[in-house]
Amino acid sequence: MAAQQGEVITFFSRSSRVWWLERLADRDKELWSSWSLMSKSTQLLRATGDHVIQNGVQGGRRSSSGHRCHRTKARAMTAALHLHRHRLSRITPCLYLSDGVAAGNAQLLAANHITTVINVSLELANMLHPGIEYLRIPVADSPTARISACFNSAADLIRSVGERGGRTLLHCAAGVSRSATVCIAYLMKHHAMSLASAHAWVRSCRPIIRPNNGFWRQLIHYEYLLFGINTVHMVHSPFGMIPDIYEREARTLMF
Repeated sequence: MAAQQGEVITFFSRSSRVWWLERLADRDKELWSSWSLMSKSTQLLRATGDHVIQNGVQGGRRSSSGHRCHRTKARAMTAALHLHRHRLSRITPCLYLSDGVAAGNAQLLAANHITTVINVSLELANMLHPGIEYLRIPVADSPTARISACFNSAADLIRSVGERGGRTLLHCAAGVSRSATVCIAYLMKHHAMSLASAHAWVRSCRPIIRPNNGFWRQLIHYEYLLFGINTVHMVHSPFGMIPDIYEREARTLMF
């Protein structure tokens, strides 16, 4: 796919655009709840950051007020994790994302009409509920793990299940890094979405996702293989190399 440097490109087929607009127009209550939490969490994190900048640093050292803000921020992040972790997050009409606990809940699987479960982990065994097809992709949540080796096969399986009228659940231990990475790869390949757009969409559906940096590098390479350009780049930060879409968050953490 040829493109001029700096050109704004949207990777959507007509059917993908229709689906996207329908999805935006028909948010369910659970997704609205996710957005509400993210909005409140963002406001809290910004407020704590502003407070520390104004009051938390004195004489080159953090005051007790600054430490309290760190604890408040940690509690907010922990609350968000617990709220979203043990649930099925709907990504598309035929794809859901979760952690291992939710994936083992037969009632949740039945309620969401899950027909296929893809387990992207080394440490979790498949639960093997009747009537559900299982695939295990043994990958460690390590920056050196070659998760990209499964991108094409996993994405093709998800599409195949959807074409048969089924639904796939992708999960790992926490539903944060490994399964989210494969989910993003699927959206790039079969919904023609850029990496930046795919990440933004998955994060809007499941705010706690956070692929590790090694997985980000592999997603960036995969995007280039698919489209010939990149919409996300790794950049330097005080925390090391990070995707440029996390730069603002990194600055927020630098009290």
